[in-house]
Amino acid sequence: MSHESRLSLYLQYRQQGDIEACLGLMSENVVLVSEKDGQFQGKKELRKYLEKNPFQGKWSQPYMSPTDNMFRVDGTVKILFMSIKVRISVKLNSSGEIEYVYVGRA
Repeated sequence: MSHESRLSLYLQYRQQGDIEACLGLMSENVVLVSEKDGQFQGKKELRKYLEKNPFQGKWSQPYMSPTDNMFRVDGTVKILFMSIKVRISVKLNSSGEIEYVYVGRA
């Protein structure tokens, strides 16, 4: 499976609220950093983040950033009636597992 396909699956599972499937795409030592919620390390902590933060908004197709070789997905979410542009940056390991996720303003 290509890295783009894996990231598309992650987005699909997040939209469906399928936490188990999301975690199945992650490495055991996955790190997620959220500008809003802080850092989460490992699948157990990531589960807490996924449960607390349901996926919302409108999202672009994944693309590779030419500057740092990380995959990106741009989106817009609503927080307190305000639309905010956000970006998800993802790094996959050599096995194709998601090992790093950054969520913040675009």
